[in-house]
Amino acid sequence: MFEWEKPAGAVICSGSNRYLMQKPTPVWALALWLALVTLWPACRLNPVEDLSWDTDLLVPIAFTELGVMDAVPDSLLTVEDDQLLALVYRDTLASASLAEFVEFPDTSLDLSIKLDTLSLDSDTISQRLTLADLARQLSANGDATGDLILANHGNTLPFVPETPGLNSGIIPVDASEFFEYAELDSGELVLTIDNQFPLNLLNVIFRIENANLPGPPIVLDTFQVIGQFSSVTRTYDLAGTQIGSELEAELVNLDIGAGLFVPIDTTDYIELSLIAQNLQAQTATAIFPAQTILDTVRETRYLFGGEFADVQLTKLKVKAGRIRAETISTVEDSVRFRYSLPSAVNSLGEVPTVDIKLDPAPPGGMATQLEEATLEGFTIDLSQGGLSFNTLEEQIRVDLLYSGQLVTLDQTDSVLVSFGLVDIEPVYVEGYIGQNTFTFTGSEALGFFEELEYERLRLSAARAAVSFSSSIGVDAAVEVRAFDAVGQRGERVRLTGTPLVAGPFLVQGPVLPDTFGSVVSPLELNPDNSNILPFINVLPAAIDYDLRVETNVNGQAGQYTNFATDQSQITAFLDFRLPLEGIVEGFSLTDTVAVDFGEAARPEAVSRARLRLLLENPFPVQVTVEAGLYDQAGTLLQSLDNGTVIPAGIPNASGYVDVPAQEVIELDLSGEQLDRVLAEAVSARFRFVLDTRPKGEPAGFYADYKIKARLSGQFTYTLEP
Repeated sequence: MFEWEKPAGAVICSGSNRYLMQKPTPVWALALWLALVTLWPACRLNPVEDLSWDTDLLVPIAFTELGVMDAVPDSLLTVEDDQLLALVYRDTLASASLAEFVEFPDTSLDLSIKLDTLSLDSDTISQRLTLADLARQLSANGDATGDLILANHGNTLPFVPETPGLNSGIIPVDASEFFEYAELDSGELVLTIDNQFPLNLLNVIFRIENANLPGPPIVLDTFQVIGQFSSVTRTYDLAGTQIGSELEAELVNLDIGAGLFVPIDTTDYIELSLIAQNLQAQTATAIFPAQTILDTVRETRYLFGGEFADVQLTKLKVKAGRIRAETISTVEDSVRFRYSLPSAVNSLGEVPTVDIKLDPAPPGGMATQLEEATLEGFTIDLSQGGLSFNTLEEQIRVDLLYSGQLVTLDQTDSVLVSFGLVDIEPVYVEGYIGQNTFTFTGSEALGFFEELEYERLRLSAARAAVSFSSSIGVDAAVEVRAFDAVGQRGERVRLTGTPLVAGPFLVQGPVLPDTFGSVVSPLELNPDNSNILPFINVLPAAIDYDLRVETNVNGQAGQYTNFATDQSQITAFLDFRLPLEGIVEGFSLTDTVAVDFGEAARPEAVSRARLRLLLENPFPVQVTVEAGLYDQAGTLLQSLDNGTVIPAGIPNASGYVDVPAQEVIELDLSGEQLDRVLAEAVSARFRFVLDTRPKGEPAGFYADYKIKARLSGQFTYTLEP
């Protein structure tokens, strides 16, 4: 407390020891002094040698209000319907995604495509032998009939005798435009002899053979009669025949029958027509026509192995993956390989296809090529229209392309293809994803109670749930085999209760067509059906768990309604909802706020300073206060209090504190303390420690409970005129 001295010349009332100039307002003091001079004769006036007066200034310095919501992260706190605060916490224990239900192995198929059939172009060769040609042959042989025929062109002879033993001579046949040599597996030679003479042909012997290759004739045949102005056709099997590009055909014998009144036209003819058709070579040196070696559509079963062997899928949407085909050809001509999946289609209606054109292989060598086609964005029907599962429809085609080059091929030439589906990542599957068993075991660090600052916490209410969220279209059965709370010091409490011993817990998944939905199946735990309170009051630092999850417990059952996306999961998580009712010790609320001394920051005129801290406690627990003023470096300049206890607020009949408990702390500062505080203080720090002692009875904490602290200063100034 400051001591004041009486100023010289001050007005003093008789019988009074009080100084009249202590009024806070100088103008009022002057008015009062004049009134006393005029009205009170009992007062005497001393000459005023030094006139001064005092005034008080009340300055708000700092304010804070703190509740539990300020000390606990928002993610851990909620407000119940009755406004009681509750701690909430969710911790994910484990999860199983699509990759754990089905894994797509790479498929690989090696296909050797032999040139089992080598088609050669059909070839037609025609040759005419005129009457003039035969007449000149007769004349050359000294037969007068030849001269007679030549001399009577355009006339009619009354009689022509039979003319035997004629021969066409060698008729060269050049097939080099089509092939050089061929060993035929099959084929046909069609011979047509067209007789445009006015007389019958008798005892016609036809022969055709290789000009430069040894061996018997390719065809040797006899025609007894070929009528005038008529033709005859015969077909000969060429299987097993060797044919060169140079052939010789011949009418080895030709008899012309006799006739009466025969018109003579030396341009009349006999025409030989040879058609080689349906030629399939075992080996050939030829200019091969374009031809299809293989064209087939087949079904291939996608084999899932190991733990996924019972997977039966009807639909697959591909996120990533590709068709991969590597071809090796020994064919000395251009080859085209096409592989497609007709049962796959994208949003544009396209079918995934690998199309490879192989260049001719060098003689005795190989041509190789690798091609890939993406499957991203394609949907594959694995059901073959609802009749099957895991089944791919594949189309394979191999073509020999026309090159116009003379090449040698045989049936040992081949196209080797290694192809398959690789690196398949599904975005969606549908069907039956098998019976799977997952064991979720581990120790999960909570870090829940570490977020709070306390010495002791014991809750009187708790709710929890071991929940499963499933976005996979499959039902599962869960067995909770162990669930232990492990405290900070290693103490352990196993969760027990009726829901845990009632047998496997059913976890349901969404059903078609809700492919993006999820279903949460909670195993609810409360103090009535479990030991959740002892479990949670261990204030666990970790949870040790052992869960067994089995899907499709009843097997396939003829249904293909399971599904999953690449985002689908079955997730096990732990939910806590802990109403803040219970016993607490050493629960701390802290805050640092800036200070503002305003007009008080002029210490030279201050003759007295007092700090006043008004505290309000709405909590039904006592609060111990620690407060102080700090400089920029965080050094304590002035303690405001250290250990004052604010009593607990008194709850009403409903258990709610209507009127907060109050406490006032006052502190007088010396001149030195005041100078230092006004010069250096930048912040005020408050720490409120909540304890349910001394009674130790459970208390509830509501959302609007906030401790309030108002720091103000009362400064007295001495003013000189």
